[in-house]
Amino acid sequence: MGWAHRLFHTVPALWKFHAVHHSIEEMDWVAAHRTHPVDTGITNSGFAIVALLFDVNATAYAIFSLQFAFHSLLKHSNVAVGWGWLRWLYVTPTFHHWHHANVAHAHDKNFAAQFPLWDRLFGTALMTESQGPARYGVDDPVPMTFLGSLIFPFWSGRARIAAGAVSGDPEHRPEQRPEQRPDMADHSGRSDHSVDEAQAMELAALQA
Repeated sequence: MGWAHRLFHTVPALWKFHAVHHSIEEMDWVAAHRTHPVDTGITNSGFAIVALLFDVNATAYAIFSLQFAFHSLLKHSNVAVGWGWLRWLYVTPTFHHWHHANVAHAHDKNFAAQFPLWDRLFGTALMTESQGPARYGVDDPVPMTFLGSLIFPFWSGRARIAAGAVSGDPEHRPEQRPEQRPDMADHSGRSDHSVDEAQAMELAALQA
């Protein structure tokens, strides 16, 4: 499923759904459940199709699903412990936290869901002793409300136009990422433009 995860990051139409998951700005086990239903549906369907194609035993699939669910909670958690040699074999919280980092050198790193070997083979591994990045989240204007995050993938283009009209900037696209333009960023790391767009979507959701 590593390649499917990578597609969510590289295909713009899919990223809009996956951005909801990456928009979390404080990592803990709850972050594992901040996903868009379309993202979850596609991912779970992929697992089910593979299981059907290879005629996986129902009991084995159930055990795998339980293990996967527990590991998802673990790797998003903020458990600050040393993992030693295990970090080279199994995706740890530190490894996955860097996948969620909103810093330039961590973009498109650590795609693996369970085994970091795949990232090491394809040159996308970021193995570090650090406990985690200083900032999480995305530059996309993903609303923090439940309803706003649901409509974000479908409304983001129109919200960008609406926010641009308010700001007087028709294109409404920051030239640089917030980490490169600290004067444009608020405390969350998102630019003023992104905050305007998120607010526009939340307002649209309330009016719907």
